[in-house]
Amino acid sequence: MRGGFYDIIKDFEIRMFTCALKCSRGNITVAAEALGINRQTLSEKLKANKIDLSEFLPKPEVKKEVSNYVPKLERVWCDHKMMLILQALESNNWNRTKAAADLDVSLRMLRYYIKAARQKGIEIPESPYYGKGYTR
Repeated sequence: MRGGFYDIIKDFEIRMFTCALKCSRGNITVAAEALGINRQTLSEKLKANKIDLSEFLPKPEVKKEVSNYVPKLERVWCDHKMMLILQALESNNWNRTKAAADLDVSLRMLRYYIKAARQKGIEIPESPYYGKGYTR
């Protein structure tokens, strides 16, 4: 895979932040709500990634309420992570240790992502080798 898992997720995260800020016209509260995070977390992430809010602020004449137009992006973010995880698992014949190494995350973190995805209703199949004499 190109780049590490965290690099890919960070780039995707930045694109989501900018999209939410554009849709909310610089309103951090509305953008944070659309992303499914709290306002303070979004503010900290914007500072850490050096994203300037001034480019997203509306012109003085624009006073339209945009909260109805801001999509929920948390699901998109989760789906993107799961897509990367499934690709890594499939390319490594469902070997979680090798998939974790490809994603540049610990095996424990990969297991956490898989468990969290299953709890949210995302179907991640067991290894096709599970229960056939192979260890998990």
